[in-house]
Amino acid sequence: MQANEQTLQALNDFGQNVVNDARKELAARQKKKSYRATWNKDGSLKSFNVTVKRYIPDSSGNLSRSLRYEIVEVMGNTLVTFYAEDYWYYVNFGRKPGKGMPVAELQDWIRKKPIKLQKGGGAGFAKQTDKGRRALGFLINRKIRTFGIEGNSFFTKTVSIYEDDLVENLGKKVAKDIIKQIAAWPLA
Repeated sequence: MQANEQTLQALNDFGQNVVNDARKELAARQKKKSYRATWNKDGSLKSFNVTVKRYIPDSSGNLSRSLRYEIVEVMGNTLVTFYAEDYWYYVNFGRKPGKGMPVAELQDWIRKKPIKLQKGGGAGFAKQTDKGRRALGFLINRKIRTFGIEGNSFFTKTVSIYEDDLVENLGKKVAKDIIKQIAAWPLA
């Protein structure tokens, strides 16, 4: 069934609310677990401490800027489709321990981020080199494989907030559209 004016308005409101609130979630300071680990020479985990740190999930703003929605007709059905950067899934749901990240993507992320590499022994900062990025990438990947990455549910939380509103609004708007259509019928 193709959507009419009122139905499209309800879907537009839903899409706009989800995108706006998801952006707010990404910009808000949140708490997450941080793991400080020590490793044995053979690469096995020796010990670790867990602390809670405050962070901003989308520090660059790229994910927030990429969020958008479209209302599309597919085989006679009207749908709200959301779009975002590919990595939105991992920000939202996280990553379970046991699986690392693709090394090339991780090194590319290190290159783009303004990450300062420490010199040996923590005495100052070193210039970013391929060798340094590979070493840092290895360390980050080992930590992800061991502890995973905690998701923040910025998208699923926002959609669930507006689900009930959509159902209620959509029901009313569809009813108004149907009444408009009936009123436009010629009476015999």
